[in-house]
Amino acid sequence: MTAEGAYRIGGTVMIGAAAWVRPDYRRRHLSQLIPRIGKAYACARWPIDWIFGYVTSKAADQKMPESYGHRNVGRSISYPGTRWLDLAIAYSSADQVYDDMASFLDSKLSKAAPPQSTLDFAVGGGPTSFEHSVTKISSDGVFHGSNSLS
Repeated sequence: MTAEGAYRIGGTVMIGAAAWVRPDYRRRHLSQLIPRIGKAYACARWPIDWIFGYVTSKAADQKMPESYGHRNVGRSISYPGTRWLDLAIAYSSADQVYDDMASFLDSKLSKAAPPQSTLDFAVGGGPTSFEHSVTKISSDGVFHGSNSLS
């Protein structure tokens, strides 16, 4: 791994995953909306410091991480002995997630609805403010990510 940004990621971290979209729901900008909703929910629910995901270098060249809401992309990650030899890491801090979500809702989402879309909502242009505070979400003794079944 030679991706410089990968070494900055630490603390409480969430990894993003891939999703498959049915062909009749493609081209409705779900790949831009769903990752943002998932990241914003995670940051609001847990004390997330960073969110990251892997993409192929080809996808990074095509600006796919940007369409998912990631501002940062680091190159040169590989897993020798597997087919994953040319990966990039796309990552965002919690603050960047909130900034991206606000920007997306304010500009891109209101302009992105395709004519065939059945979405029936609009995004207002009022003032924006964020409060990022995660309250205690588990009972005492439960550590998120532990193997304990309690």
